[in-house]
Amino acid sequence: ALLLIFSVALLGPLLVRGIIKVIGGPLRRSGSASKVLAAANAESNSRRLSSAVVPLALAIALGSVQFFSQSTVAAEASNQSIKGVTADLIVGAPAGIAPSLLDSIASVPGVSAANPVVRSQVLPVPSGEEGGSADSAIAAQGIDAASADATLDLAVTEGDLSALTGDTVAVSEDGAFTLGAKVGQRVDLYLGDGTLVHPMVVAKYGRGLGFGDVTMPIETLRQHSTDALIDTVLVAAEPGRSAEVQQSLRSFPSIAAMNQDQFGAAGEDQRRMQSWVSILAVLVLLGYLAVAVVNTLVAATAERSREFALLQLVGSRTRQVRAMMRIESLMVVGIAVVVGSLIALPPLMGIAVAVSGQPIPAISPAAYGSIVAVTAVLGFVSIAIPTRAALRKNPMDGVRNH
Repeated sequence: ALLLIFSVALLGPLLVRGIIKVIGGPLRRSGSASKVLAAANAESNSRRLSSAVVPLALAIALGSVQFFSQSTVAAEASNQSIKGVTADLIVGAPAGIAPSLLDSIASVPGVSAANPVVRSQVLPVPSGEEGGSADSAIAAQGIDAASADATLDLAVTEGDLSALTGDTVAVSEDGAFTLGAKVGQRVDLYLGDGTLVHPMVVAKYGRGLGFGDVTMPIETLRQHSTDALIDTVLVAAEPGRSAEVQQSLRSFPSIAAMNQDQFGAAGEDQRRMQSWVSILAVLVLLGYLAVAVVNTLVAATAERSREFALLQLVGSRTRQVRAMMRIESLMVVGIAVVVGSLIALPPLMGIAVAVSGQPIPAISPAAYGSIVAVTAVLGFVSIAIPTRAALRKNPMDGVRNH
């Protein structure tokens, strides 16, 4: 996105001149003096116009990339977690599930498989090999491989998940790159309590965003966690008995049994709450960017006070100059919206391809409309206020001061 912004900044005058040639014709043929003045100004000062377009395009492009890269990753994570859970029911508890309850859940009439899941993080050991990393924690989960086929689909691409027992590990495609891992090789990992382990990679899978980049036998992670509790239990029911099993599980104290639809809705709510932290950080960034945009546009418009004075002295009325500037600001904002949106598309499509294989980013029309609306308001206000201030002065004073 920044590379494209730099390109637009350098090629801005040529780009703007080409656009003005297209839209300037109807303005020049208009009977309105303000439109003719706006077209003449835009054509003769394309460099100045492009200097106003670039900061607005920058705001739209960076705002879109920041917001929609996160929404694209979140949408794919949600999609993977929903598609990857093949269990009929997901059992959870606010404080976690005691391991002693697992046998009781598995013995409920109608339950064909119960897969306990523990979530944690692991840390790679520093490595000098290509793809190695030492300073970023990796999301991990512990599962029961014997029950995985009936409850989970991690989209295995290499190896065999059923071999996930004892001193072994499965990694996502991204996790394999981060760890420099291959099936049949051992990797060095620090578990949550700092214990160093050297498990062998037995499988690679594709749904790392939804389930974490590292999957280990549940006992390996649970024994090295703070509370040694189970986070969720994925329950597969016998055909036609899902509702019956769900009703039976509701009699257990302090646990909730959700079906796929309920699980998806709960996960969406949780991800929405977590995304607010990232959104607030982006808003702070855009706030600083907005200050820079306003300063740039106000300074550029204020420098035109002599031009405004000359226009008035040769016969232009104040309202005509104001109308000319409104038309110019409309051109500036319109070009910035188009250019900023086009700049944002390539990086967003690249992110979408990287996480989902499809070049279609998750873009919220409401969020995009808000970015464009706020940027447009900044552009109009930053041009209108200094224009009005300059036109309040005596035109002769404006010429003398220069």
